[in-house]
Amino acid sequence: MTLTHGVAPDGTPVTELDLDGLASSAVAVLVEASDEDAFRRLATQAALSLADRGLECTVAGPGRAGPLASASRALTRLTDRGWEPDQTGLLCFGRSSADVLTAAAELPVAAAASWTSVLELVGEPRVPWLGLVGAEGVEPESVRSWLSTVRRRARVHVEIVPCAPLPASFPDADGSHFDAWQRIGEWFEKRLAPRPTPLAVRHDAGNPPPA
Repeated sequence: MTLTHGVAPDGTPVTELDLDGLASSAVAVLVEASDEDAFRRLATQAALSLADRGLECTVAGPGRAGPLASASRALTRLTDRGWEPDQTGLLCFGRSSADVLTAAAELPVAAAASWTSVLELVGEPRVPWLGLVGAEGVEPESVRSWLSTVRRRARVHVEIVPCAPLPASFPDADGSHFDAWQRIGEWFEKRLAPRPTPLAVRHDAGNPPPA
């Protein structure tokens, strides 16, 4: 497992986790943080928590071009490492769920999730979406109305779950975020296609394995 921190040419902080060929799927992660240290803490927590599920990732900060451009950058890096759209998810940490809903509608991913302090319901999800939100950010009536519309028209699975506030550091001293990480990991495990094994790739190419 290799975890690296860097900065893109436009100043966007980037963290990459490579599981050295052992990952089943991958996640592009967008993190909204107050400064570079806060970004690295959240990026590290996201990467290590996803690694527990066999998911590698690229994590990007918001950058000057905005969240959609940063999410696209993270996804492009995963694509360059050979990940296909049906093997790739999108995860957003930050103030609002609007960023992940907007990005998931534009980018080629198979599933999306967000962990935010405010729930902003925009548009209609194109892919299955898990929205984790601090309990104080949920207005039950508006959520029920929006979910009813989405489930009727968009026909993708959507869940909105009140949870603990966003973590400030890694690891959690009291384990209060364990349930949220479990939900995120299970969400992507169930909805992202696994990368084919070398044996499966050889078989699909019409080259049987050696006797």
